[in-house]
Amino acid sequence: MPKSALASRRRRGRACIRVVDGTAKFVPVETGGDVQGQVEVTKGLQGGETLISQPDKAGIQEGETRSKWRENRHA
Repeated sequence: MPKSALASRRRRGRACIRVVDGTAKFVPVETGGDVQGQVEVTKGLQGGETLISQPDKAGIQEGETRSKWRENRHA
């Protein structure tokens, strides 16, 4: 997955934000290699999930809905 899809969770390690029924859900992940901006996820995802790119930059919080993401983007 793109390295930009990783979110920092203070004291909780790495995570990504998965979209479940239009809502942001933090998913803890373990990563392996990092090659040209792509990170191997070794634990935490099954494959095929919809992820949010650059969640830290967007300021997305767990539980927010897609309409809230749009508000943040246009603020």
